[in-house]
Formats: sequence, C-alpha cells, structure tokens
Amino acid sequence: VVYIDTENTMSVERLKQLFPEVENYLHNLIKIHPKSFEEQDEIIKNLPTKNISLIVIDKICFFYRIAIKEDYQKANDILINQIEQLKNIAQNKIPVILTNQVYKLNSSEIKIVSGKILLERADLLIQLKKIPRTAIIEIPKKEQNKLLFEIKNEGIFKKV
Repeated sequence: VVYIDTENTMSVERLKQLFPEVENYLHNLIKIHPKSFEEQDEIIKNLPTKNISLIVIDKICFFYRIAIKEDYQKANDILINQIEQLKNIAQNKIPVILTNQVYKLNSSEIKIVSGKILLERADLLIQLKKIPRTAIIEIPKKEQNKLLFEIKNEGIFKKV
C-alpha cells in the first residue's frame, strides 16, 4: 500500500486502536510525505505500480489550496493531470482512494476544495458527516445511499 500523507498526520497508534491487527501489515506500507504541490505532482507521476495493491492520498488538495493563490490556472492544470494519472492507475486494477478537504460556503452549504475538478472525475464519492455520524455514498450521476456508523475505541461499526 502506498500512502501519501500530505499533512503528515497519519497516526499508527490511532490505526492500531481502530484495527489492532494492522501491526501485521505495517511492513507492507510505503508512507510518503510530500512537502509541496510540485513534490506531490512528481510523486504521483512516479508512483510505483508493481506489487502495489492500493494507493491512498490523504487530502489531495492540501497543497492545491496554497497553489491556487499563486497561479489559479496552473494549479488547476496540475491537479487535473494528477487526477488523470491516478485514474489511469486505477484502470490497471490498483484501487486509488483520495481524501479531500471541504469548506463552509454559508451556514448550510459545504463545498469540496477544488470543486468540479474532483467531482467531475470521481467514480465514487463518500461524504462523512459528524451529526449523526453518517457516510453518504454517491456514484456520480446516480443515486445516493446513506449508512449510519459509530466510531468506538474498538473500531468502526454500522449503526443498526
């Protein structure tokens, strides 16, 4: 598993709390921490695909938020290119999971960072809500499904 941690916040201790057996698999984890949008771009361009079963990019738009302030069009072009490269990898039977940040547009509307760039290119969207703890699963251009869940010390559980 390749795990790209843009904020350098992955906690092995928290993983162990949620999934105690994760200790048996940590030797199969390649953790990468880019320090800029340009470095993230180079990492994605050169991602290994041999013997890789999953690619996770935690907060793909973390550096993008900074880059759009400097050159909006260039940042968009780079992000689009990154997404397209990741989609090509996914088409070769390597699942790719991206997490992203959101922001409040007003008191009732939450938007995804990068807007349409990710929304138009995603095969599946999972939105997590705090109250009640809900996962909204959406396949773009199809219906939404909702799943209530709980996070406990022992792990994540479906609410009945």
